[in-house]
Amino acid sequence: MGAGLAGVIVLYNARHKENAFGPVLMGGCRLLVYVGAAIALTATPAPILWLGAALLMAHVMGLTYLAKAEGAGQIWPLAALAAAPLWGLWMAVQMPVLLPFVLALIAAVLTGLHFARRRQFGRAIPTLIAAIALLDAMLIASVGQTGLALLAALGFPLTLWLQKWVRGT
Repeated sequence: MGAGLAGVIVLYNARHKENAFGPVLMGGCRLLVYVGAAIALTATPAPILWLGAALLMAHVMGLTYLAKAEGAGQIWPLAALAAAPLWGLWMAVQMPVLLPFVLALIAAVLTGLHFARRRQFGRAIPTLIAAIALLDAMLIASVGQTGLALLAALGFPLTLWLQKWVRGT
């Protein structure tokens, strides 16, 4: 996993600007981090891990495309960014404890898209990057760890605040 992650990172860094698959590579980096961490703990990760990794990959692909192309009229990034909130809404019907996390994620994604629509990519992309913490919180809550999910959700405002000194893009 580590070698695969390193390879994807090197490929992304070497070719992301002219590579149409740059967003897929960046999403793949996040997917491999999730899967690699899980495999370090267990040889057989739970199915929710694979779903979580795929949802994170979709989110990162969407935000990376927006950052790369600055909204060049494509629809697929919107679909990619909608994957996690849609899954969360579906799951919240069965697990109402997820609803606050899902609504926070939806609000963050819509805020990021609002900024992108107004061509304020310097605000859109950092918001969508920070929303990863909310996606994580939603997934953590989905396995019954509400306290840890609340802690993960604090990563959203903390990431936005820290981006005053460390650029998210």
